[in-house]
Amino acid sequence: MLIKRQLEVDSPYYTVLLIEDAEADSDLYRHYLKNDPTYAYDVRLAQSGEEAIESILRRSPDLMVVDFSLPDIDGLSLIAQLQSLPQLADVPVVMTTGNGNPQIALQAMKQNIEDYLVKGELSFEAFVRVIHTAIATLEERRDAASRALQGERI
Repeated sequence: MLIKRQLEVDSPYYTVLLIEDAEADSDLYRHYLKNDPTYAYDVRLAQSGEEAIESILRRSPDLMVVDFSLPDIDGLSLIAQLQSLPQLADVPVVMTTGNGNPQIALQAMKQNIEDYLVKGELSFEAFVRVIHTAIATLEERRDAASRALQGERI
């Protein structure tokens, strides 16, 4: 589902894969992204780890928002699997969870997850700020890869 507002023609848009099984939460994230004044998004939804992998194999996202509690796998295990895929090497990941367990947050940060959001404490401003930070990380990684590739050509 392409969420594109009347932004300037040159405004970038990013593909976001929401890996979330709770419809209310995925609807809320879509609403937040739709109302982001800075970027537009092509939002795809996967409701399980299996659906996420299928979606990624069809087309890699620019960033992912992954729920910790999925019906077929926990989010940390899924992220570990996804990070082993070469096409996702530079894709930032944001984790969401229904509880603010410090152990899970620590594990998430050890897996190089961009940020860890607690659903009950989530606001539009906080969500969009984290997404913008993930986009900045993505662009930095793309720029570094481009510079490295140009260096190889010289």
